[in-house]
Amino acid sequence: MVKPELRRQLLYNESPLEDFTLASMLLRPSPARAYMDVTQEGSCDVNSVPRVFIRTMKDNLFKQENQEKMIKQWPPSKVFAIHESDHCPFFSTPDVLFALLLEVATSIKNP
Repeated sequence: MVKPELRRQLLYNESPLEDFTLASMLLRPSPARAYMDVTQEGSCDVNSVPRVFIRTMKDNLFKQENQEKMIKQWPPSKVFAIHESDHCPFFSTPDVLFALLLEVATSIKNP
């Protein structure tokens, strides 16, 4: 979990102050180790699930080189970028995120 004194700088650097305040009150610990052991191996159907990657260009927690590594490690069918977003686009750029998610949802073909 991110230390309280670093949250604004690392997670919500582009988010409005009121959203940062709300998020800080709602933020709960999560097991970071769970994210480190993620694998794409297993079911052969895993690659049949359409996926996209939304880059958060002003993310101070998950830097651009880390985002690029994730994209290369498990390539999505499409990559989007939100240029004014911090780590939490649902706070910093909710309208842009909504438009991208809507575009993705409507572009997925049913089997």
